[in-house]
Amino acid sequence: MRKTLKTVAALAMLLGAIPALAQKDVRAPDQVKYAPITRIEIDVGGTVEGTPQGPGSTYAMIKRPTLFPSMMKVRMSFAPELQSSVDNL
Repeated sequence: MRKTLKTVAALAMLLGAIPALAQKDVRAPDQVKYAPITRIEIDVGGTVEGTPQGPGSTYAMIKRPTLFPSMMKVRMSFAPELQSSVDNL
């Protein structure tokens, strides 16, 4: 009984590992292929007419203002300092 239980457990582990071996490698290829360089020579005084074929959008990078708490204490009255300066005279 115990031997059959061990055999069934080992068989279940082997059958469970088979789908993991069948997975394909989904990583991107390491090499990137770029289009060849196209060189166009234009004579002096020649004009080029056409429309761009690239993306027509523009990226606007706007920095948000940073909000820091004020390091100065706003006071409504300077009366105590004025009084002490008069007393010192």
